Amino acid sequence: MDVTVEGGGTRAATDTERVNFVTMAIDTETALSTGISRLRMQQDLFADAQESRRLRVKIGELTAQLAMIDAELQAALADQRAILPPTDKEVRTMKGLVTTLDGLIAGQQKTTGILKAVTDAANAWAGRQPAKA
Repeated sequence: MDVTVEGGGTRAATDTERVNFVTMAIDTETALSTGISRLRMQQDLFADAQESRRLRVKIGELTAQLAMIDAELQAALADQRAILPPTDKEVRTMKGLVTTLDGLIAGQQKTTGILKAVTDAANAWAGRQPAKA
């Protein structure tokens, strides 16, 4: 696994960089797949027609994000692409988002809280700021 460096070059990833990348990728995949499952359940059981359409769009977006992350992970593991490894702080943030999402699901929280947590996880992978509440 190689790491992208300034100027467009690459170098071999350190063990810590490999671990951080794989950990964050798997945690993000876990958050997204768990959130997608829960949103599908919410859509089937509780959503009116308008909410169902909104959830269908969001589920589609999250499914596409999940596929992209998995493709990045598989390509990096096969040494077919260089990575930009996450920092320790980014990995901790993702672990916190997964924990938050688990708590929301266990507490049977409303769709809006779950949507925010899943969107935050997807955005954290993409390097964006957390969604507004």
